Amino acid sequence: MPDIPKIALEFLKHRFLNIHWTKFRILQVSLFVLFFCLYFGSGAGTFYEFFSFVSHHLGLLLIGIFCAVVGAWYLSKYHNALYLYRKDVQIKEKKAERDPDNPEYAIPLASSYRALALALTSQGKRTEAASYDSKAEEIEQRLRTFYGELNKLGE
Repeated sequence: MPDIPKIALEFLKHRFLNIHWTKFRILQVSLFVLFFCLYFGSGAGTFYEFFSFVSHHLGLLLIGIFCAVVGAWYLSKYHNALYLYRKDVQIKEKKAERDPDNPEYAIPLASSYRALALALTSQGKRTEAASYDSKAEEIEQRLRTFYGELNKLGE
């Protein structure tokens, strides 16, 4: 029998990580969470009671909005797709440090280098993109020669 909470958590994690996080989206989510917590935290039953609670605690609301704006500013680095590509490269480089010639680690690292190079090229950073592209080419060439020698030995 499948573990439903675990499957649901993985689904939500996958959905959450695939959202394109713009500054506006982060601010929207922060304000929604703020109002959601404020509404249920106030214990108000109707919207009239909620708005009267908010009007009496306007300072609290302003502090919450300030925190949401600061949170959006702090999380704005996640808006940049290059950050995500660089993070992916870092993770794959750590895995490939153990055994750089293992295709299980080398092939994903090369594809991450290629993806980062494409992202850098699209932003006009061609010299940095060329360095990552050459790293990917070096890995692919090393794997080609390694497997070419294995094929010759097999014949």
